[in-house]
Amino acid sequence: MTGRHPIAQRTAAVDASALAPRVRASWQRSQEYGVSVEEVDPVFSGAYDQESLFFQCGQEVLDDLHRTLVGEPVSLMLTDPVGLVLNRLSGDQQLLRDLDAVHLAPGFSYAERAAGTNGLGLALADRTPTVVRAEEHYSLSLCSYTCAAAPVIDPISGRLEGSVNLTTWSESSHDLLLALAQSAASNTASLMLARAHGRSPRPAPRGEVFRVEAPRLEPGAGSLRDLSSAWCEALGSVRDALRVGRRVAVVGEPGVGRTTLVAQAFRDLRPRDRILAASAPEPADAEAWLSLWTPELAKQDTAVVVRDVNMLPAWVAERLHALLVEAAPGAVAGVPFAMTAESFDGIPAALADLVDTVVEVPPLRERPEDVLPLAHQVGLRVRGR
Repeated sequence: MTGRHPIAQRTAAVDASALAPRVRASWQRSQEYGVSVEEVDPVFSGAYDQESLFFQCGQEVLDDLHRTLVGEPVSLMLTDPVGLVLNRLSGDQQLLRDLDAVHLAPGFSYAERAAGTNGLGLALADRTPTVVRAEEHYSLSLCSYTCAAAPVIDPISGRLEGSVNLTTWSESSHDLLLALAQSAASNTASLMLARAHGRSPRPAPRGEVFRVEAPRLEPGAGSLRDLSSAWCEALGSVRDALRVGRRVAVVGEPGVGRTTLVAQAFRDLRPRDRILAASAPEPADAEAWLSLWTPELAKQDTAVVVRDVNMLPAWVAERLHALLVEAAPGAVAGVPFAMTAESFDGIPAALADLVDTVVEVPPLRERPEDVLPLAHQVGLRVRGR
């Protein structure tokens, strides 16, 4: 196969038209990442948190599932959100030895970027339950296996905690494999909620794709201007960066006013422009989400804020990166754009590469002088008095 394009190498042995679109897209990303089509060579970390609520709950769920599958040639695993394998359970010693040979073992990263198309890597990249069968794997060394994985979402924060992965031989029956992975992921999330000490689950998404604010006289769409020095300092930093065409990431805890801060900065600089605020979609709605609002990138009278980019699947972040670069090859001349996230580390790599300035918004508990003005503002908006 020497000298042939990597995608051509793989499709030579597989009917490309039979591949699911998600698998085909994953193969393309694998090739762009430089993953070998011959064998996987994942990164070894060796260090992982066994004290986290996710690990403790997931381990308990997999222990119970393992007891029901003890005679089956199936390996059960937990991974962290970036594909690092945290544990592995199986009663089939031959399967374990073969998985060791391809480094599908605790301490190794099986993210798509490291190991190419595989069940757990694709489940994490797309944030949706996934089966990758036999020759659907990008690397030929994985074609002996079928992998089913389901992401685990923290029911309180909505953050991606990791995945549950089940791996078996490719010739084994795998009709129920995905259902088992989804059930284990759901049980892990439920157990996390039960042990969350009375905290409420995160509200289900209401289907909002994006919101457009028309120009208003009051900067920041009605935001208060005379708040604490910490707020005003953060606002000034965002405004200064946007003024010179820098792309800004505003980070902080949920509810601290990240989007409001960006909107107010945009309104100060561009009082006659619209502000489009796009929320991270559910994974199944991502394609429609991209097609609905990204035409706005071509409109010079629209400023764009993408909220909670830490919730975006990897492939969506990569598509958004390409759309932004295409729409705005020059940062100063391009569309005004900002993003929000809980932390800079949580921003997908494809979007983190675009960030010129990071501004952190302090939590409200560190801005006690803002509590009463904000309470009055909310009361006025909600009740009219």
